[in-house]
Amino acid sequence: MAVHPVENIRGTASEHLAGRRIVLAVSGSIAAVKCVELSRELIRHGASVHAVMSDAARGIITPEAMHFATGNPVITKLTGAVEHVALLGDVPEKADLLLVAPATANTVSKIALGIDDGPVTTCATVAVGTRTPIVVAPAMHDAMLDHPIVAEHAGVLVDRLGVTWVEPKHDEKKAKLADVDAIVDAVIHRLAQDDGPLAGKRCLVIGGATAEPVDPVRVITNRSSGKSALILAQELRRLGADVQLWYGHATEPVPSALASFTTRFATHAELMRRVEDTDGTFDQVWMPAAINDYAPEARTEKIGSEHDGLVLPMNPLPKVIEAARKRWKNAVLVAFKAESDAARLEEVKAQDLQRRQAAAWLREEMVRTELEREEREAAIAATECTLRDELQRARDEREAAVATQTAAEGRHATAQMREDACLDREEAVEKRELGMDAMEAYLAAREAFAAEDERARNTLAR
Repeated sequence: MAVHPVENIRGTASEHLAGRRIVLAVSGSIAAVKCVELSRELIRHGASVHAVMSDAARGIITPEAMHFATGNPVITKLTGAVEHVALLGDVPEKADLLLVAPATANTVSKIALGIDDGPVTTCATVAVGTRTPIVVAPAMHDAMLDHPIVAEHAGVLVDRLGVTWVEPKHDEKKAKLADVDAIVDAVIHRLAQDDGPLAGKRCLVIGGATAEPVDPVRVITNRSSGKSALILAQELRRLGADVQLWYGHATEPVPSALASFTTRFATHAELMRRVEDTDGTFDQVWMPAAINDYAPEARTEKIGSEHDGLVLPMNPLPKVIEAARKRWKNAVLVAFKAESDAARLEEVKAQDLQRRQAAAWLREEMVRTELEREEREAAIAATECTLRDELQRARDEREAAVATQTAAEGRHATAQMREDACLDREEAVEKRELGMDAMEAYLAAREAFAAEDERARNTLAR
C-alpha cells in the first residue's frame, strides 16, 4: 500500500506528539480555512490527526482538503460504524485528545449544554463522558463572545468540564482564531500535563535585559534578543510544566503562545521587587537574562547635547541571582554567564559561582560579536553528548521511562559559537539528581533550535 505524503513531514518539528491520536473537530467558522495548516503542524510534531466536520464547515473547506491534510478519512456524518465512539469512546486505542478548532458560538454553547446534533458536538459529548482531554480554540465576532449566555457557556467549558480554552486574538471587532503555533502548543501542553516529565512542576524563566535610566530619555542596557528565554519557556511548557516568563527588554517579540503567562519588567529594581514580592514557590528557575551589573545615578532632567564630554559614575547593583536563590531555596537554579574575552572566561570559576549561588549547573558562553549574541543557541554542541549521557544515566537510576529527545547532529558551517562555549560538566554530574528535569528542557530547547536552523536552510535552498 502506498504511503501517504503526510509521512514525509511527520515528526520533523519535534516528537512531542509522537504516537498521539488527535481528533480535530471543525465547525462552521471562516477560520476553518486554517485547519489544513493546523493539521499539518500537529503532524510535524508527530501526531496522527483525524478530522471531523460539521455541515457548516463543509461549506467552507472540503473534506477532500482535510483528507489530504491529515492522511486519514474525514468523518462528515455518523453512521452505523458509530465513529464518535470508535474515536473517543471507552474503547481500546481511543484518541488522546479532542481539539475543537475553530469553535463557533453555536458549538461552544452546545458542548456546554451537552447537545449533540452533529458529528462535532457528538464527539464532544463522548469526549466529556470519557474524560478525554479537550482543547477548544474559538473563532467568532467579539459581539457573539460578549453575549452573556455564550460567555457563561465558555466558563462552563473551562470551570466545570476542564476544557483548555485557547484565547482568540481580539482584532477588528472579532475574536479571531489563535495562531496555529499557539493552538499546537496548547495541545502539547495539555497532554504533557498528564504524563510529561515536568508534569506538576512550576518553572520560572527570566529573560531579556534590564535598562537603567540615565535621564528621562536615555537608558543603559545590555544587548539581548531574548530568544533563549522564549525557547526555554516554550519547551518547559511542552514538557508539562506550569511556566511563568518574566521578560525584559529584547528584540524578539513574545509569541502569542506565551503571552498569557508573560510579565514584563524594565529595570533592575523592578525585577528585584518581583523576585522579593512574588508569592508561591518554583521547582526550577532559569535565568538566561542580560541583567545590568551597574547603573548610573539617574538625572531628573534630560542631559543636554552641548557638552564636549560626559562622565557617568556607575554604581554596582545587587545580584538578582542571589535574591532568587534566597527566595526559592529548594528550586533548581540554572544560571547563565556571558563573557567577551577568552582570558576573562578562564578567570571566572564556574565552581565558585555555583557554590555561592547554589546553581545546579552553569552555562558559560563567550560572545564575540553582536550577531553571535543575537543568534546565541539555547544549547551548545560541545556539551550535548555529555548532557545526553548524564540524563540517560540519571533516568536509569530512578527507573524513569521518559523518552529522550534525540539531539540533531550537524550544524550550519557558520555556527561558530560551538567552539566558544563550555559547561561545568563535573558540577552537572554531582548535582544531576537536582537538575535532570532541567536538562530535559535544555536538550529540548536545543532540538527546537536545530529544527529552526533546518527549516531556515531548507527555505534558503528553495
